[in-house]
Amino acid sequence: MAMSEYMTNVRSKIGTDLLLVPAAGTAVFDDQGRLLLGRHIDDDQWATIGGSMEPGESPQEAALRELREETGLAVA
Repeated sequence: MAMSEYMTNVRSKIGTDLLLVPAAGTAVFDDQGRLLLGRHIDDDQWATIGGSMEPGESPQEAALRELREETGLAVA
Protein backbone atom coordinates (compact mmCIF):
# COMPACT_ATOMS: atom_id res chain seq x y z
CA MET A 1 0.00 0.00 0.00
CA ALA A 2 1.21 3.49 -0.81
CA MET A 3 2.02 6.08 1.82
CA SER A 4 -0.89 8.19 3.00
CA GLU A 5 -1.11 11.80 1.87
CA TYR A 6 -0.26 12.86 5.43
CA MET A 7 2.93 10.75 5.54
CA THR A 8 3.94 11.86 2.04
CA ASN A 9 3.65 15.47 3.23
CA VAL A 10 5.70 14.79 6.38
CA ARG A 11 8.37 12.93 4.37
CA SER A 12 8.61 15.84 1.92
CA LYS A 13 9.58 18.05 4.86
CA ILE A 14 12.00 15.79 6.76
CA GLY A 15 13.37 13.58 3.99
CA THR A 16 14.66 10.17 5.03
CA ASP A 17 15.48 11.08 8.65
CA LEU A 18 14.25 8.64 11.30
CA LEU A 19 10.58 9.21 12.06
CA LEU A 20 8.71 7.38 14.81
CA VAL A 21 4.97 7.21 14.22
CA PRO A 22 2.14 5.66 16.23
CA ALA A 23 0.81 2.45 14.74
CA ALA A 24 -1.86 -0.14 15.47
CA GLY A 25 -2.17 -3.80 14.59
CA THR A 26 -4.58 -6.70 14.77
CA ALA A 27 -4.54 -10.34 15.77
CA VAL A 28 -7.37 -12.10 13.94
CA PHE A 29 -8.03 -15.78 14.63
CA ASP A 30 -10.34 -18.18 12.83
CA ASP A 31 -12.58 -20.80 14.48
CA GLN A 32 -9.67 -23.28 14.65
CA GLY A 33 -7.44 -20.74 16.43
CA ARG A 34 -5.24 -20.01 13.40
CA LEU A 35 -3.77 -16.51 13.19
CA LEU A 36 -4.43 -14.44 10.04
CA LEU A 37 -1.20 -13.13 8.55
CA GLY A 38 -0.52 -10.94 5.53
CA ARG A 39 2.43 -11.27 3.16
CA HIS A 40 4.48 -8.14 2.46
CA ILE A 41 4.70 -7.52 -1.25
CA ASP A 42 8.22 -6.03 -1.06
CA ASP A 43 10.06 -8.82 0.81
CA ASP A 44 7.60 -11.75 0.77
CA GLN A 45 7.65 -11.96 4.60
CA TRP A 46 4.57 -12.83 6.68
CA ALA A 47 3.33 -10.46 9.41
CA THR A 48 0.28 -9.50 11.43
CA ILE A 49 -1.98 -6.87 9.88
CA GLY A 50 -1.43 -3.25 10.92
CA GLY A 51 0.04 0.10 10.03
CA SER A 52 0.42 3.77 10.83
CA MET A 53 -2.26 5.78 12.55
CA GLU A 54 -3.68 8.83 10.78
CA PRO A 55 -4.08 12.21 12.56
CA GLY A 56 -7.11 12.18 14.87
CA GLU A 57 -7.55 8.40 14.61
CA SER A 58 -7.79 6.19 17.68
CA PRO A 59 -5.71 2.99 17.86
CA GLN A 60 -8.91 0.93 17.44
CA GLU A 61 -9.99 2.94 14.39
CA ALA A 62 -6.54 2.58 12.85
CA ALA A 63 -6.40 -1.17 13.46
CA LEU A 64 -9.83 -1.73 11.89
CA ARG A 65 -9.01 0.54 8.92
CA GLU A 66 -5.73 -1.27 8.28
CA LEU A 67 -7.45 -4.65 8.49
CA ARG A 68 -10.09 -3.51 5.97
CA GLU A 69 -7.50 -1.95 3.63
CA GLU A 70 -5.12 -4.90 3.67
CA THR A 71 -7.56 -7.82 3.70
CA GLY A 72 -10.99 -6.54 2.70
CA LEU A 73 -12.41 -7.75 6.03
CA ALA A 74 -14.81 -5.38 7.80
CA VAL A 75 -15.12 -6.21 11.51
CA ALA A 76 -16.40 -4.50 14.64
